[in-house]
Amino acid sequence: MAGLSGHLRAPAELWIFGADKLGRVFNQQGSYFLEYAIEKWPQIVAQAAKEMEAGKK
Repeated sequence: MAGLSGHLRAPAELWIFGADKLGRVFNQQGSYFLEYAIEKWPQIVAQAAKEMEAGKK
């Protein structure tokens, strides 16, 4: 989750709506970074390995 840290990661991944304990109201669709990365993981690893191998030559 590039650009997000610690406490912001879970809310950015999930759909959040309603009020929190501070009274802030949210209605925000999730970004699903993690779900996408899990789905594409084999391709991500294969591409990284290919780039590393190319760098050795």
